[in-house]
Amino acid sequence: MTDLVMTNAHSNVSLDHRLVRLNPVTADLYGGKEAGTIAIDMRPGQPVYAVNLTTDKVDANKLISSVSSMKQMLYGLLTSNVNASFSSTSATSIMQGLNGSLALNLSNGKLANFDLLHELASVGQFVAGSLGTVPKGFTNLVQLSGNFDVRNGVAQTDNLKAVLDGGTFAAKGLVNLANQSVNMHITAVLNKAMSQGVGGTQIGGFMNTALANNQGELVMPVIVTGTFQHPQVAPDVQQLAQMKLQNLLPTSKNPGALTNGILGILGKNQSTSGDNAKDGGISRIVGVLGGKKQRQNQQQQSNPTDAGSMDQQQPQPNPLGDVLNQVLNEKKKQQHQQPPPAPPPNPPQR
Repeated sequence: MTDLVMTNAHSNVSLDHRLVRLNPVTADLYGGKEAGTIAIDMRPGQPVYAVNLTTDKVDANKLISSVSSMKQMLYGLLTSNVNASFSSTSATSIMQGLNGSLALNLSNGKLANFDLLHELASVGQFVAGSLGTVPKGFTNLVQLSGNFDVRNGVAQTDNLKAVLDGGTFAAKGLVNLANQSVNMHITAVLNKAMSQGVGGTQIGGFMNTALANNQGELVMPVIVTGTFQHPQVAPDVQQLAQMKLQNLLPTSKNPGALTNGILGILGKNQSTSGDNAKDGGISRIVGVLGGKKQRQNQQQQSNPTDAGSMDQQQPQPNPLGDVLNQVLNEKKKQQHQQPPPAPPPNPPQR
């Protein structure tokens, strides 16, 4: 069915009415370890496999190449958790009928046939020669992690993250595991050193296809379509507009969250009309009342013996009435300051 090779495999096997169950199963797998359960339902015309497996530090390229049509594509040490089912007789049909969930964490790896930094240089119009003139043909992945929900071979993610040479990215979108097509929205954040090295705010695409956060890091939202063999990269115009509207950008430490301001864009002043003016009037009343009450308390504390006699000799002031009168007087002044209405026009002369 596939080219998958396990060594030093151990398992407890049970058979019940053509339902085979391996629980637990452990094995050495392409330089790493594998453990979990495998169930094989032999009752249908084509067997149905249900797997719940974890891998630890497995050679990603050898594993993926052995169970799919994606050959020589993803390299590195793979730790993963697979809970999925499929019914197939070949590696290609495994991907077409795959359903379940995948979680992966790749370290010290690379993605072949795709030089992300070179594509970003083209979109952002980096300073000539800052990244070289010839694409490397791959993207170094210091770390890649995320979760995928798979339905009929189409894997969807909303939390894919990667650490690159000189930056990070967060991505969400779809990957078709059968025909290897992609539709991913990627937000790349170059760290400060890399951003300065490619031109910083002097790049040709600044404020059009690239923005900069308050930490001096270039932020570039892009859309990747096409296939793994022939990816196409374009600016994510909608995401750029949203970032400008919200005046928020991610950072290289957290490329998936909008937490930082945009360099060169100031916040808008708040309006002081309408409801804010009403709130201001109420605030003045509360403030005056609080101020008068505080002054009275201070006077009583400074001269406690005279406080009682003063209350008996003088009428108690009414601070609320005073403040209301003050507000009403201000309103009357505003009305008096308004220009008088224009006189009616003279009747036409006969």
